Amino acid sequence: MKKKFTLLFMPFLIFSQIDYNTEIQPILDSKCVSCHQGAAAYYGGLSLTSYDELIEGGYTAGGIISTGLLEDYITTGYMPPYGAGSSLTTEEVDIILQWISEGALEEVESTSIVENIMSKKIIHIVDYMGKSLTPGHNGLCIYIYDNGKIEKKYNLKDNY
Repeated sequence: MKKKFTLLFMPFLIFSQIDYNTEIQPILDSKCVSCHQGAAAYYGGLSLTSYDELIEGGYTAGGIISTGLLEDYITTGYMPPYGAGSSLTTEEVDIILQWISEGALEEVESTSIVENIMSKKIIHIVDYMGKSLTPGHNGLCIYIYDNGKIEKKYNLKDNY
């Protein structure tokens, strides 16, 4: 029965967008804000009490989303730090990663999934430090599309 339920609802789970205010901010509030807020934002100068502060990125030039720092820190377990008593669950990490892969938007887009898939013109390619790259560059590349989506790719050869 559980397999049938999963197979039946999997397409809806795959294509649902993550809402920052109802899914991401509550995770940050419960697991991160104790160290990353107001005067306590001395950890990288990063306050995580609002979307704008998260996107601003504290002392990280280019922000913690576009540089991949947030993704690296939560997938490696570097943040929240060991002993903080508030480790992220696998599900919470997956939700944050999905939100980042969807473009790290504050509000869910109201356009259809089909429209988002069809609109994939690359408008900018950067490396992990935010430096502009040309198509065909080898290594880790961050592709920014005209529909606002951001995608990371590791290129071994021309696959743009």
